[in-house]
Amino acid sequence: MTAHRMHPVSHRALLQAAAFAALCLSGTLLATQTPAEELASLNVADGYSISLFASEADGVVKPTQIRFDGDGRLWVTTTTSYPQIRPGEAPRDRIVVLEDTDHDGRADRSTVFDDQLHMPLGLELGDGGVYVGAADQLLFLKDTDGDGKADVRRVIFSGFGTGDTHQTLNSFTWGPAGELMMSQGLHAISRIETPWGNETLHQAGLWRFWPRRMRLDAFWDGAMGAHNPFGTTFDRAGQPFVFAGNGHGIAHLTQAMIRTEHFEAHPPLWNQGRKFGGADIADNSHWLPEHRGEFVAGGYLHNSVERFRLTPRGATFQVDRLPPLVESTNTAFRVVDVRFGPDGALYLCDWFNSLIGHYQTSFRHPDRDKTRGRIWRVSAKGRPALRAPALETAPLPALFDTLLSPERWNRQLASRVLNDRPTEPVVAGFQNWVQAAPSEEARLDRIYEGIGVLASHEVPHAEFINLLSRSRHPNHRARAARITGHWASRLNDPLEVLTRLAADTEATVRLEAVVACAYVPDARAVEVAAIAMENATGAPGEAPVAYAFTQCVHALKPLWKGPYAQGSLSFGNNQRRRDAFARADRSADTVDEAATRLRRVQEVALPADTQASLIESVLAAARPQDIPLLLAPRTFTVGTAYDAGAHTRALLQLDTLGRNLGLKPTQDVGPALGALLSSAHPSVQAAAARLIGRWQIRSLESEVVRLLESRETPEAVRAGTIAGLALFPSPEHTARILRAASPEAPTVLKTVAAAAIAARDLGAACRLASEVLAQEANTAAIETVMTPILRQPGAADALAKALQIVAPHPESARALAGFLAQAGRQVPELTPVLAQALGRTAGNQTLTDRLASGPARQEFLKTVRASGDARRGAAVFTRAELGCTSCHGIGASQPGLGPDLGALGTAQTPDFILRALLEPQVEVKEGFMSWNLTLQNGEEIQGRIESTSAQEVLLLDAATRKPMRLARSEIRSQTQAGSIMPAGLVDTLSETELRDLLRYLSGLGRRN
Repeated sequence: MTAHRMHPVSHRALLQAAAFAALCLSGTLLATQTPAEELASLNVADGYSISLFASEADGVVKPTQIRFDGDGRLWVTTTTSYPQIRPGEAPRDRIVVLEDTDHDGRADRSTVFDDQLHMPLGLELGDGGVYVGAADQLLFLKDTDGDGKADVRRVIFSGFGTGDTHQTLNSFTWGPAGELMMSQGLHAISRIETPWGNETLHQAGLWRFWPRRMRLDAFWDGAMGAHNPFGTTFDRAGQPFVFAGNGHGIAHLTQAMIRTEHFEAHPPLWNQGRKFGGADIADNSHWLPEHRGEFVAGGYLHNSVERFRLTPRGATFQVDRLPPLVESTNTAFRVVDVRFGPDGALYLCDWFNSLIGHYQTSFRHPDRDKTRGRIWRVSAKGRPALRAPALETAPLPALFDTLLSPERWNRQLASRVLNDRPTEPVVAGFQNWVQAAPSEEARLDRIYEGIGVLASHEVPHAEFINLLSRSRHPNHRARAARITGHWASRLNDPLEVLTRLAADTEATVRLEAVVACAYVPDARAVEVAAIAMENATGAPGEAPVAYAFTQCVHALKPLWKGPYAQGSLSFGNNQRRRDAFARADRSADTVDEAATRLRRVQEVALPADTQASLIESVLAAARPQDIPLLLAPRTFTVGTAYDAGAHTRALLQLDTLGRNLGLKPTQDVGPALGALLSSAHPSVQAAAARLIGRWQIRSLESEVVRLLESRETPEAVRAGTIAGLALFPSPEHTARILRAASPEAPTVLKTVAAAAIAARDLGAACRLASEVLAQEANTAAIETVMTPILRQPGAADALAKALQIVAPHPESARALAGFLAQAGRQVPELTPVLAQALGRTAGNQTLTDRLASGPARQEFLKTVRASGDARRGAAVFTRAELGCTSCHGIGASQPGLGPDLGALGTAQTPDFILRALLEPQVEVKEGFMSWNLTLQNGEEIQGRIESTSAQEVLLLDAATRKPMRLARSEIRSQTQAGSIMPAGLVDTLSETELRDLLRYLSGLGRRN
């Protein structure tokens, strides 16, 4: 295999890179740059060459999408309206058609097909015309008189969300069954009127459009997946993959292709914080053989074209990131779409702009480029360009044969041409082609490759599905399941086939069967889907099946809810299927079964994992009638072994549900809690004491007092009694708690006591907190004591007064500063105290004050260029007291409370980064808005809202980084709080430290 390395296009790229780096660090962007100059900055992988196909000289100005037609012409959408059209200005964005008539790899003819579009971000050719996503509309344009200009303009649908101009309808691609896939981003709220009824897609997600039926399907509703999907591609097996433009990586879409609003976060296959625009698969004989099968994607944020290899692992895929195909030192190189052409070369849609985004910089910033754009052509060295066959006029037999071609482009075009031909001869021709196969194996291959043509013509064929479903090839069986789902409402008995496929030995086949069941209009479909879960092992390769099953259960709920309540669904009398069903639903409608099985656990033994799963389901339902079951030790006994740890965790979760959702028993649980209070396990005793206070069990109040005051009581139990007694209204308990947390008391009791009494005696709580902080407290202790204190009104003043009397230990001060930063708390009252503890002087004028004016900032930026040290800046970034790493990742695999900063230097100028550090509330990146929630008891909580329902709000608490389920009835008000990052955070730094930090941040992602 050829060693992979990057090589420069020319030696002068090094000099130009250095010059460009200096310009970008100063915040000044290049005024002009020719295609030749940009070409010099492009480094391409060994074995390939890159050349200019078209530029602004050919009418390619700010290109956004590219697609080839059957004649080899490249269609390009362009927009100069972005990021916002000027008031009163008519939309004049375009579709430009480029031709290379002499086949020399350079466009020599350019035609404007349409120039009345508004921010077109989606483009696909088909049905004799072109589909375009433009702002709130899905359009169909067509040229009927042959002049190369659109003269038919039809609005297919309108009402797509436009809340964010780079998240409108985008990234079109045809699927293998004739479906048109489309995307939208986080701030797009779409409400579409269709012949089938109104369709909605709240926030980021994907659309599937069936043109012949005018049917729309919405997926990822409520942003269950990537927050800005910007490129979908299907592999040869028909598996769809989505590349995200917002740093959420690569997702395998199949398990999420179910119509449901039930929110279930869909994890990506791979996520390292990189942002993509467009994707395609290298599957042609021009490309180097060792690179065939790889995925390529535009890496617009990192100024690159990325390569990946995806390998099946059960129903999921292993993703390996490979060295980039193209890299650039030029931050204006922005590939937002990629497409392999009929010649086998890869074409890159280069938006060409150093300024990206819209809210980060003024809409009318003079450095926003509005005049340029490039299409680059990457080809394999020493390998001839391919010549695509003339398929537009080819006879039907030739078109069907091309479906078996080793060339991906030819297969795709043949499929589209067959879609555009009249239905009757296509269907007859396909049947003849299948019958003429030389062997049974060849016959199955022909059905496998061509059944999508029947699907695109909306002509169901049960016999072909049946044949594929019995094939020895898993891909054949998987496709049979998928097509059954497409035709589910038009087949006589789709469940007959799906019953067999749901029990398949291959996880991919079971996955497709579960997804297909979600489209069968029959309550029994949920029973069939449950077959796929019967032998689930929990292995990573089966995770997509479990995800799809959960969504299938919720999608089919309107059909199964009544029959299930009446007892007419048996699930084949298979308990594993029933358990999986209850786990997936997790509502009051099915939790009865889980509760019943737990009540019989001593009669009918359960596997430990099943028992744990049933307990989880009962807890998630949060029903008062299940509380006695969860208090009973027998529920947590596996065989003869009592799991005190699991019981403790459940009791603490009941306490949390009581606090956040108002869960409380409706029957007498005193005896049960009394028994737990006498448990031989201290953790169980402590948790029981908490619940006694939470639910105000007066009959046990005195026993909790006795345990607190007894010298024989273990420390952990005393901590639990403090937490429980603090919830009773008696002032005497406060005195008892303070005595228990005397200066001589263990730190753990002081910590718990401070947290427990914060709501009833804030001053006393802060005094205790100061005693805890006077020692070298760890992060966990600080989180325990400070979280409830900071939720109280007036906490800042009270805490500052206490810390002025009892100074914090330097390490505690450092940890407290970091906690405040990660919690998004601006507490200026504490600044002098913490500065003194850390050995710093809090001056009269802060850094924010000194750099408040524009001239002062520009002078400071000059010093960053001259003497900023990125290595020292990296050390500043990781300081605990700043809390930077608690929110931000650098190429992180998981999103945090703040944006990933892995490519910050390629996306933003130093002056923007400096402003973000000094004034974090001025700009808040989409998807990272925090909220302040005021509860009915007066407590204030800050965090990011993850999801909402009519009854609950799921909040990611900024202080604890843990999700909180909050009943809406417990929330008095909620307001946007902007960025989690508090203002004044950098005021703890010296000017030198800020200079180094800025140098580090402005270099992230840059190659020079």
